[in-house]
Amino acid sequence: MERKVMIGASEEATEAILFAEIQYGESGLGTSYRLDDESETKVIAAYEDDKVVGTLSLTLDQGLLPGEHLFPNEIGAVRHSTEGRLGSLWRLAVLPESDAEVVLGLMDEAFDCGISLMRLDRVICIVSPRHAPFYRRTCGMRRKAGPARDWKLLGAEAVLLVGEVADMFRRWRGYRKDRALGLMDWHC
Repeated sequence: MERKVMIGASEEATEAILFAEIQYGESGLGTSYRLDDESETKVIAAYEDDKVVGTLSLTLDQGLLPGEHLFPNEIGAVRHSTEGRLGSLWRLAVLPESDAEVVLGLMDEAFDCGISLMRLDRVICIVSPRHAPFYRRTCGMRRKAGPARDWKLLGAEAVLLVGEVADMFRRWRGYRKDRALGLMDWHC
């Protein structure tokens, strides 16, 4: 599996974003979020045979983050609670027939390239309540708010997760090590 990190509105990034929208639509969620200005967004895509099979985005906070329409007060509180750079991990989408390695590879790239290169201190993530345990166990993210119904995703429930990058790195590396040793399965 090949992985690429792209910035903003490049042709490859647009292809990955369209892939995410198709996957969201096919799962009954409408379309994924889009920001008016994605110049501070890194799009990570996984490819198999030159075809996008998964994508994940990271956006540096420039005053508006994905999901802010849903949790404006809570994201505002995170933004102003401490010094440092805030970002959002979002738009994760994979083909339904993809194996766990696609998601794990996207997360590896998010940590190795995206979060590190953007020098983030804290990360928010808005996910389905049923996906929140994965982020809690693998990355140490904690629930800040929700569930709430997201009208942009056709009323699907969402929760706001927050993580401190230092703790997220430590937890992710531990999870990957335990998984490699066979001590933990995909679903934790």
